[in-house]
Amino acid sequence: MHKFSDLYITMFCKLRVYFGVGFAIAGLLLANLIPPAASVAAAPASFTSAPTFTVNSLADVAASAPLDNGICETSPGNHICTLRAAIIKANHYPGGGVTIHLPAGIYDITIPPGGTDDETTGDLNLTVSLTLTGAGAEASIIDAHQLDRLVDVAVGSTVTLSNLTLRGGKVNNTGGGLQNQGITTLNNDVISGNQTLGGSSGGGIANLTGALVLNNTQVRDNQAIGNAGGIFNNNNSSLTLNNSIVDGNQTADGGYGGGLGNSGTLILNNSLVNGNQTSGGLQTAGKGGGIANFAGVLTVTNSTISNNSAKSDGGGIYSSGDVNVFFTTIAGNLADSGTTGAGAGGGIFSALGTFSLKASLVGQNYAGATLNDGNGSFNSLGYNLIQTMTGMTLTGITASNLNGQDPQINSPQFNGGPTPTRALIAGSPAIGAVPVVQCTDSVGAPLTVDQRGFSRPVNGACTIGAFEGGQPAVSFLRNLVHNGDAEGAASSPNGAFVPVPGWQTSGQLMTAVHYNTPGGFPVVGSDLVPTNHGDNFFAGGPSAGAGGTQVIDLSPLAASIDTGNIHYDFSADLGGYLNQADQATLEADFLDQSFHLLSQVILGTVTAFDRGNLTGLLHRDATGLVPVNSRQVELFIVMTTVNGPYNDSYVDNVSLVLLPKMLFLPMVVR
Repeated sequence: MHKFSDLYITMFCKLRVYFGVGFAIAGLLLANLIPPAASVAAAPASFTSAPTFTVNSLADVAASAPLDNGICETSPGNHICTLRAAIIKANHYPGGGVTIHLPAGIYDITIPPGGTDDETTGDLNLTVSLTLTGAGAEASIIDAHQLDRLVDVAVGSTVTLSNLTLRGGKVNNTGGGLQNQGITTLNNDVISGNQTLGGSSGGGIANLTGALVLNNTQVRDNQAIGNAGGIFNNNNSSLTLNNSIVDGNQTADGGYGGGLGNSGTLILNNSLVNGNQTSGGLQTAGKGGGIANFAGVLTVTNSTISNNSAKSDGGGIYSSGDVNVFFTTIAGNLADSGTTGAGAGGGIFSALGTFSLKASLVGQNYAGATLNDGNGSFNSLGYNLIQTMTGMTLTGITASNLNGQDPQINSPQFNGGPTPTRALIAGSPAIGAVPVVQCTDSVGAPLTVDQRGFSRPVNGACTIGAFEGGQPAVSFLRNLVHNGDAEGAASSPNGAFVPVPGWQTSGQLMTAVHYNTPGGFPVVGSDLVPTNHGDNFFAGGPSAGAGGTQVIDLSPLAASIDTGNIHYDFSADLGGYLNQADQATLEADFLDQSFHLLSQVILGTVTAFDRGNLTGLLHRDATGLVPVNSRQVELFIVMTTVNGPYNDSYVDNVSLVLLPKMLFLPMVVR
């Protein structure tokens, strides 16, 4: 997910968490068995206390009769407890309440669906109250391999799923990974790589008639051939996200709500909705890149809606219901992602209902190539920062708003706390702009922490948006390049030009493109893609010569630089398409206060030969001493077309880090 970086020296930590495959325990299994010592709970003397089952087999085998005896095994006396057998036995245990432990391993669903709600085939049907706990989302993985969805929670069930990954679900109806009709809580889970077909909603999750709570859970890389690529919340249902991430989900065929679609009650607390997309269908379809609030009630507090894109209206949020947004950052979203002129409201679009904003930051959002933060009528509850008001009508408490000002905001990064956030740069007008008596949530209670869980002031004033306070514009031991990872705004889903905050293109085109975009762009898993790739990369776009410049002010570090003991690490990932010779270079010019060149560092091109005639990017870096008297450094990305009408020069992860000599560790060129 994302290039969300908590830099030490030059390495970006990425939002998009791609788990490793190293499950040593699974490799020790013999004949699909974990040693019986860790296996099955003994039958209770009576049905007064529910048993605990520990799964000891990776096989997908159902339980056999008797089903209500509180002993997990696939046939009497064999002591083999599979995941399916444990769930069937739990479903039939009188009174429910069984706890199932799932050790590390990949548990494949291999039995095709045989009938509606048949617990012996297809998805795992949870029909009573139970608890299913894994060894960690990176360790305990349930994979449907596109045979069926993974989990179906029935009406009347109270279920807790913890420390699990649910992946590979695929259905022709709702909820590719999970369908909920009961009362379900997800703790520390990952719901990824699931899909719905046939115009159905909820690629990752469908909450149809129940109550669903996500705590510290990721819903990522799911797709709906319908509405709500990540999560669909139906009429009369409630969905709450706490400290959770909805990232990289997508709708196709013009579906609404790339990340979330809501017709009921949806609450987001301290959460991130990032990098979701709507695509396909008519030009006027595909509304709500991050969230589509159909006719429901949406309340967002201390959260970030970032880098989402919609084919038409509402890059961040599209609403025809009621919305209440408190201390939230809505930045870097894109409407009209195909640049056809068919959409508006890059950040927020209000079609019907009441859309209220308090102490929220709305900035750096675009409709096509035009800065456009919102469209429609909005109710201000005071102390908002809205960068551009074009297309917006704002009523209510407006005198305290900061309109028309640059929020001075960074890309999504890990800045502490459970989710990435978008930090403000010191000097942002949003910092300290809200009187402490107005630092309250949706029910008027004091809001004492920000999205990260960091304290907001109890005296004085607090900050607009989800991030409290600001970061120095320049400092040691972190990347000084603004939007060097191309994550500062939503990317084009087709390679068209979209603006790239932080970079001056001087009339030349340089665009941000989403990895896995059709048409020959780098594909994660099959091309040469950096391990810390995130959602986006820079491409040359439809221009023979493209590029961008950025100037970084080093004067706050002048005293240290003039000791002659400050080192730099300058790096990027550079590349191109197949055997074509289109190529990019990256240059850093260290200048004194009179703009005289002191030193020039160039990261060389990556040729088709270097790439083995493969599409993708390779890492390049350089290290050295920052010249004495350096007061600024000017960066140049230069992209040159040699083959074809499209400039297939690629750049990602541009980084410049300064560090004192005693901390300097020479980088090994990859």
